[in-house]
Amino acid sequence: MRKRSLLILGIVICMVSALLSGCVKDGSQSGSKNNEAGKQVIGKFAAEDLDGNAVDESILSGKKVTMINLWAPWCGPCVEEMPDLQEMHEKFADKGFQVIGVISNDDLKDADKTLEKTGVKYTVLKLGDSSSELYKAVYNHAEFSNAIPFSFFVDENGKQLGPAYLGARNWEPIISELLGE
Repeated sequence: MRKRSLLILGIVICMVSALLSGCVKDGSQSGSKNNEAGKQVIGKFAAEDLDGNAVDESILSGKKVTMINLWAPWCGPCVEEMPDLQEMHEKFADKGFQVIGVISNDDLKDADKTLEKTGVKYTVLKLGDSSSELYKAVYNHAEFSNAIPFSFFVDENGKQLGPAYLGARNWEPIISELLGE
């Protein structure tokens, strides 16, 4: 009886830990007011990539669709989907598509190792602190602010295209549709 109770307790602890980790494999799309298509979600901003280079809103210029993907090295579903995101970044680049990864400053320690392991070459930006415009754009999607991977799409002017998404998924049909293919 004691072994069974300990087993059940262990399972419950694992389930609660998974829920609290904020890491989602198969997620949903948002339907909240903060995620309406056509809303200006990214305006002027200044950020740094992982090499310390300055990046601003001009990174969106000339791109029909940009996927903003919030991730962390400790998030299994995030890391698992990264090679697929790199593949989409390359496959649709000539159609005006790009992926921009965004990582919290708290998670920078293992970022380079994760990017090397997954083969990611697309731009990854540091999220910055709560006063940064990039931080505000990402956390404007309040219902997703504590769960990753979290993704949304914008046009070259920073207006959101379609809903925001929580969790990893097959992105190709979504990207194709946004590109009008």
